[in-house]
Parts: sequence; C-alpha cells; structure tokens
Amino acid sequence: MGIRQYETEEDEFNIKEIFLTLYRHKISIILITIIFTLFAAVHAYFKPNIFSATTTVEIGTERSGGKAEDILAMASTSGRINTDTEIQIIKSRFLAEQATQNIDFAHRYYTTVRLREIELYKSSPFDVNLTKGYNISFLLFPYDDESYRIEAKGVDKDSGEAWKYAKIHRYGEKVSNNHFTFTITRKEGEKLKNSEYRFVVLSETSAASSAMSGVSVRKLGKYSNIMAISYSDRVPLRAQEFVNALADAYIAQSVYKKTREAAKTLSFVSVQLKKISNNLEHSALNLENFKKDTDTVSLETKTQGVVERLGDAEGKLATMEIEVGLLNALYSRVRSGKELETISVSGLSDESGSGALSSMIEELRQAVMKVKILRADFTEQYPEVVKLRRQIKQMQKMIIETIKSIRKNYDERKKLLKKSIDEQTKLLNKLPETERVYGGLQRKFVVNEKIYSYLLEKQAATAIAKAATVSKNRILDRALYPSSPIKPNRKMIVLTGMLLGLIIGIALAFLRDFLDDTIKNDEDIERGTSVPQMGTIPRFGKESDSLIVMKSPKSAAAEAFRNIRTNLQFMAPDTGAHVISVTSTVGGEGKTMVCANLGGIISLTNKRTIILNL
Repeated sequence: MGIRQYETEEDEFNIKEIFLTLYRHKISIILITIIFTLFAAVHAYFKPNIFSATTTVEIGTERSGGKAEDILAMASTSGRINTDTEIQIIKSRFLAEQATQNIDFAHRYYTTVRLREIELYKSSPFDVNLTKGYNISFLLFPYDDESYRIEAKGVDKDSGEAWKYAKIHRYGEKVSNNHFTFTITRKEGEKLKNSEYRFVVLSETSAASSAMSGVSVRKLGKYSNIMAISYSDRVPLRAQEFVNALADAYIAQSVYKKTREAAKTLSFVSVQLKKISNNLEHSALNLENFKKDTDTVSLETKTQGVVERLGDAEGKLATMEIEVGLLNALYSRVRSGKELETISVSGLSDESGSGALSSMIEELRQAVMKVKILRADFTEQYPEVVKLRRQIKQMQKMIIETIKSIRKNYDERKKLLKKSIDEQTKLLNKLPETERVYGGLQRKFVVNEKIYSYLLEKQAATAIAKAATVSKNRILDRALYPSSPIKPNRKMIVLTGMLLGLIIGIALAFLRDFLDDTIKNDEDIERGTSVPQMGTIPRFGKESDSLIVMKSPKSAAAEAFRNIRTNLQFMAPDTGAHVISVTSTVGGEGKTMVCANLGGIISLTNKRTIILNL
C-alpha cells in the first residue's frame, strides 16, 4: 500500500512538473506556434490551385466467336487483359501527343496578381508565334500601346555560354537572333493591364510529357470495364478540354487500329483495280473495232462455249493471283514479327481457309498483348514473359506453315486451271481465223470484266467494313468544368503548420528545461546536495534593508526566520554558545539582511546575540 501511494505521489509530481514547465515557457511556445502558423499560411497562399476534370469511358471487351469450352477462359481473363492494356494506351505518350494537337498545350502565359503568379491560358491579351527558342522563359513588360520590352536569359546548347537579352520591340515585329525567333501580336480589343507578363512555348515533346504527368486512370470497380480518366492542371478550362480531347483521341485510335488492315487492303485493291480498268477499256475498244472491221455480230455455239470456258478459267486464275498477293503480304508481316497485335485476314475469301487462319491470328494477337502488359512491370527474364515469347514464336511458325499450305493448295489449283486453259486454247486455235481472233478478243474482255467485277466487289466490301467499323469503347460522361480546386487544402496546411509549431515549441521548452541547471525550488537543492535545509526566506520587497522581524513580526518573512530559528535549535539541542556562519558567492546577495534578521529573531528568545561583519 505504501509503494502504491509513493508511485501515485510520484506520478502526480511528474504531471505537475510537466505543466509547470509548459507554463514557464508559455510565451516561447505561443510565439513559435504563431511563427509556424504564419509560415504555413504564406505557403498555402502562394501554392497554386490544382483542378481536376474527369471523363468516364467504357472499355468494350473484344470477344471472338469461340468454342463453348473457351467461355470460362474468356470470362476469367479477357476483360482484365483488355482493360489493363487500354489503361497503358490511355497513359501513353502517343495518345498524349494526339490529344495536344487539338489543345493549345504549348503556349503558357503568366502574370502576377496579388503577389501570386497565375496562368492566363486563353485569356492572355497577346499571342506569341514562336518558331525557335522552345522552353525558354521570356519576360514581357508593356512599354506603350505599340511596343513592349522583352527580357530573356539562358545557356547556349553548343558553346555552353550564358546569354541575356533585353530590348524594346513593336507588336507584330519579328524578333530573331541565334537563340529564338518569334512574333508577338496584341489581341484585338485587349489591353495589357499588368506591368509584367511571362510566357513559355513548350516543344512538342515537352508538351506531351507535361500532359502525361497529369493523367491518371482508374477502374470504377474491381470487375468493371468502365475507366475514369482524370487530368490535373492549374487551369480548370484546360483540364476539362484536355481530358475530353484525350478521350476522343483514345476512341479515334481504337477505330484507326481496327481499320488499318482494311485500309491496306483497300490500297492494294485500288492499285489492281486501276490496272484492270485500263485493260478492260482497252479490250472493249479492240473488240468493238474488230466487230466493225469484220462485220461480226456473234460467235457460233461451239466457239461461244470454248470462249466462255476459257474466260471463266482465266478469271479464276486472276482471282487466285490476287488472293496469293494478299497471302504473301500477310506472310511477310507474320515473319517480320512487327505490329503483330494489328494483323488480320481481311480481304481473303472463305475458300482460302481464312477461318482457321483467323483464329490462329487472334490467339497470336492476344499473346502479344499479354507480353506488352507484363513488360510494363517485369523484365524479359520473367518466367511468364519467357513462356509467352516461346508461345508467340510457335504460333508464328504455325501461321507461316498454314499460309504455306494455303499457297500450296492455290498452286495445285492454278496448275489445273492452266491445264484447262491450255486445252481450251488448243480448241480455240482449231477454229477459223475470224472466229479465233474474235473469240480471243471477247475472251480478254470477259476475263478483264470478271476480274474488274471481283475487285469492285472486294473494294466495296472492304470499304463498307471499314466505314461500318466502330470502336467498342465509348465515352459515357464527358468532363465538366471543375469549379473548385482539389488541392491544396489550405485549411489543412495552416492547421498542420500550427500543430507542428506547437509540437516544436513544446519540445524546445522541455529541451531548455532539461539543459537548465539553475536552482528554482527546494527540490532542486535536495537533488543536488545532501546538506539539510533549515528553511526558505521569501523576498522582502521595499523593506529588504530593515529588520523585518522587529517591524512586522507577523509577516511571512518573520515567520520564515522563526522557522529557521526552530530548526537550528533542533540541530543543536545543547545549551552552549553557537557560531553560525552566513556566506555567499558574491556581494549583494543578502548576507547582511539575513544575519541582521536572524540575530534579531534569536535575541527575542532572551539570548545574547553578536553579529560580526567579516
């Protein structure tokens, strides 16, 4: 019980000492807290506002008509792979560059308002057309309504020497030297109200990098295909315009990626169509001229049959040559291993076996996309990447072998067609000369007409497929104008500064108290020495030079001297004479006052007292 009581008293003593320490240093604690709060308030005031605009996009999961046993795999992996890939596309430099083409991200105009630098964006009273000197900061000082003063400085890239520039120019005048070239024009009806402006024109690379740094993409749910694209900027209008432009560029590139193969097929077909169109026109003209010269109207039934069979065979042969051309282009793409995620079998007919080839190419595309996703976080030595690389090479070999097999099948069919053409040609050669020549001209016309019709059909089908191609991704909600900044949280900054100042003030108070070795109370004497204390004498104030024990025997000071007298009696209980020495380190500390009053209080007990001043 005694130990617990001692611990309680010790705890109460420590808590009291803590509060006494805080009270002794209250002025410094309050002062430090105020200083830190003021610094935090100034920092919060000058910290620029950051606005965020957000648009939501639905990522359409690409699914091909697979087998029933593939449904579970598609459901478990396809969506995740697709959205992860699309997120990397949205955050890519390529897409940022596409978006900045529609938004003025390069020109930055600034001015100072209430000691803070703000960006003007589209509200700048002047325009800068700069062709040289990107990323250089220029200071513009309006001189009068027709002229301005420009200042700039930098370091020459070639020589490494520092340079400065400061001159007055007229608006609309071309300013050019070794470091920059630009023209500044005033906007109609605008006045340069401030005394100083600053502008920077970023290069295309710097603008794209700056745009990328503010882009963030997140899923709106673990299993959701809806992405929230956000962009943070100091200018709220630019944040809104850029994030919308980024979403538009993303939708546009997804359509372009899907139609790129169709565009290549259209280009190939257009070239072939132009050649065949000329041949058709030439053969039709020759046939018409021959009819007029020989007065021939039609062929006999036998000759007509030979010509039709020959024309049909030659038409099929020409169609096969076009199919083989498309197969050769696909073969080169697969063998080179470039842009495998965008290849397709567009333009090939079903007779070529494009169905099986299409499924293999789709598997190859998915594998390439998986590798791109993994390479964002892992190296080439990562086991899954190594496994997929092997799988891609194996699929490339399979596709190449399949194309070779299809081409071999075409070669066999071409041999049979050529054999049939040779047989029909021999029959045609046995016919009379007029019929033979007429049949040959008509055959060329029929063959060119069939090839032309085939190419027209392919061109129309491919063009329709390209035009009908839409992105499976769509914009759900476009970004709105952000009315309030997302940061800085000025109240939190000021509160943090105040708390930090309070903590540092308290810490310094305890540190000062810890390092302070002066005596403040009885406890300090007891901790520092083993000499017993006889008593404590309070300050006398104005009566410090008088015998307080005689003039004010009921005062606290007189009572203190009586207490010392009593303690001295207990220290020396015998009745003999005693000598008491009073000393201090320096003069003026109260030795005379203590001796006089102590002698006076002892004399009141009817004892003779002698005071010696030594």
